[in-house]
Amino acid sequence: MPVISITEQTRLFLLSCGTGFLLGIFYEVFRLLRMLLSAKKRSAFVFDILYCLLATFFTFVFILTANRGAVRWYILFGVFAGWVIYYFALGGIAVKFSKALTVCVRNTLSFAYKIIAAPFKALGNVFRNISDKLVKTAKKE
Repeated sequence: MPVISITEQTRLFLLSCGTGFLLGIFYEVFRLLRMLLSAKKRSAFVFDILYCLLATFFTFVFILTANRGAVRWYILFGVFAGWVIYYFALGGIAVKFSKALTVCVRNTLSFAYKIIAAPFKALGNVFRNISDKLVKTAKKE
């Protein structure tokens, strides 16, 4: 293996910390999607596995591009450290924002559904009233 200078190692470590930080943001996107779509344990498991696979792929691509595919422990540690820094520094804020956004989106969709469904419900009531009257007149005969 070729010798890498301390400057290059520091640069790679800081880049890997940035990559880990970005993977933390990417995790929040997955968490938001998971909160919006379903709260079941099975779907959370699937989302977490999918995130791990994508994070592994992005880390692999980062190592290929930044260090020509040479895996070094400080790069992997930097990715992990960047993710942990994101999670503990901004993760709590992101969770609160995600929960508020989820409530807002669900309320908006619920309101839109009520507006869209209202004419159909009214039309269904009209048809129900007509059919009830037809049944009553049919029974009288």
